[in-house]
Amino acid sequence: MTRAALALAALPALAAADPAPPPPASAKPDPIAEDQAREANLESDAPRDGVTFGGMIGGGLILGKGSVDTIPAISLRLGHVMTRDVVGLFEISGGTLRHRVAMGAPTYTDSSISLLVGAQVYVTDTLWLRGEVGLNVHTIDGMNGQSINPGPAGGAGAGLDMVRWKRWAIDVEIWGVLSYDRKGALLTSCLGFGLWHY
Repeated sequence: MTRAALALAALPALAAADPAPPPPASAKPDPIAEDQAREANLESDAPRDGVTFGGMIGGGLILGKGSVDTIPAISLRLGHVMTRDVVGLFEISGGTLRHRVAMGAPTYTDSSISLLVGAQVYVTDTLWLRGEVGLNVHTIDGMNGQSINPGPAGGAGAGLDMVRWKRWAIDVEIWGVLSYDRKGALLTSCLGFGLWHY
């Protein structure tokens, strides 16, 4: 009887000396998952998004193969926003040159057309740089018929968005395409204004 009483008396002390382990702490939330969950319910405030397209027109120079002349030039571009500051682009650009071999002779039209692929990188919210590679086709028209001269090409450009309204922008820009074919090197350049949708 005495042993039973002593055992009963020791139970509270044993319970106090060996408390139950605390419940495990919950795992910390994943900050990336939290950010994605918050952004899923918000409208994007990125300055550019999705498919981009537009065109520009201006005046420029065609330089090479023994001549320098002024030309009207145009550029058409289609692209897609890759990151907040980078746009992947496909471009068709070029210009035409009308000329005569001699006084009273027919008027001929030369052209320099480039098919390019590259990227446009925004270094600030409104200032961008562009680099591309592709193919140029220089067509020379004259008394002996047309000479079509394809060759590799590389292009570069820079621009400044002057006016922005929603997803539209009007910019001033300069670009140039340097190409090489069997008749030599050719530089086609342009300074003008563009209208773009981002």
